[in-house]
Amino acid sequence: MSRVSMFAPALAALTFALSAAADGDVPKVKDKPTVEFNAKGTGGLKINGTGSNLKIFEEKGNVVFKVSLLDLKTGIGLRDGHTQKYLDTKQWPDASFSVPKGKLPTGAGEKSVTGEFRLHGVSKTRTIKAKIKKDGGEYEVQTNFEVDIADHKIEQPCYLGVCMDPKVQVHVKFKAKD
Repeated sequence: MSRVSMFAPALAALTFALSAAADGDVPKVKDKPTVEFNAKGTGGLKINGTGSNLKIFEEKGNVVFKVSLLDLKTGIGLRDGHTQKYLDTKQWPDASFSVPKGKLPTGAGEKSVTGEFRLHGVSKTRTIKAKIKKDGGEYEVQTNFEVDIADHKIEQPCYLGVCMDPKVQVHVKFKAKD
């Protein structure tokens, strides 16, 4: 049931790329980011979960936004365990979005960025839209997007006859500083 919901936070990492500084430096996460996911299942089931472990770093000329899937919580321990199982977090403990450093948008407003999103070991090219507010060297980024776990070879979660929709909504909000 809840296993599908855990895949969404991984995609949230993709959105973080939008907060790059104008001079091309990699911004640092400030305060505690919010990664939320919403999944739906048969019979009107709704699963909401959260995570907050986001890192931004440079690797091989790319800016990488990485979200740990290990700390995702739904409020129910059994569901959290199912989520970890379906995401196979022992082998794939995080999700990431990688953008060539020179392709990160700068400034404030509604922005789009294209990069490689990796979840469950499967990379897909994605374009993510976000709203960015800038105040000096600080950014506030918000984004909403959908992740289809089937695109990442993740089995559709079912438990006791209740199956989750493979499409999960992800909402990400974070602050970063140059």
